[in-house]
Amino acid sequence: MNDLKIRLQQWTEDEAKANEGFYTALRGVWDTMVPWYKLEEPYSEAGAQTFRNMMKFGGGGWPARKRLDDIAENIPVASRSGAQGLYLRVFKPATNNGQPPKGVYLHFHGGGWTVGSADVEDEILYRIACNTGYTVASMEYRLAPKNPYPAPIEDCMDAALYLLSPEVEASMGPLRVIGGESAGAHLTMVTVFGLRTNGVDVRSQLDAIVLNYGCYGKRSPLLSQPVD
Repeated sequence: MNDLKIRLQQWTEDEAKANEGFYTALRGVWDTMVPWYKLEEPYSEAGAQTFRNMMKFGGGGWPARKRLDDIAENIPVASRSGAQGLYLRVFKPATNNGQPPKGVYLHFHGGGWTVGSADVEDEILYRIACNTGYTVASMEYRLAPKNPYPAPIEDCMDAALYLLSPEVEASMGPLRVIGGESAGAHLTMVTVFGLRTNGVDVRSQLDAIVLNYGCYGKRSPLLSQPVD
């Protein structure tokens, strides 16, 4: 079994100072954006959908996101609950020195399990694919409040199991990385533990898990015992 290695990426004081101007400007832009809790009925599905639309199409200070529909491929994923409209948004590296992709990076977007979507980070995900040589597949999972827990966890697990199926692995390559940001990082951890519970040797299967500013507890909902 491979040793588990954890690499924390931290900025040095010099790096923080070098980027201070950028983050000051970013905070200025952020201050012009309408926060979700100031929307009418912020805790309703209608309020959540309004915020999702602002993030995707622009509005309330949010810039419209650039979609790469001519590059992306949406692959349907079957849901254990029979839910419709679930898919992986897939980006293949533009070039990999003539070599096939290294494998698949399964990505889960952030958004507090309530907002966000697989197609609001097209430019970033395509850049990751081209820079790393991995095929990037971002999951369009169900969101609260319309679809409360455990809907997003089930969808992310279904995506991982789909990518691990022999026929999909033969066409797309092996699943090698799982990651996300914020809620997506939490869903990454739960999915990895869920795969382990389902008998997958995640240490030999995965090259890495990518956890960007996630939220974690001492117990995974897919495990019957605390996680050390």
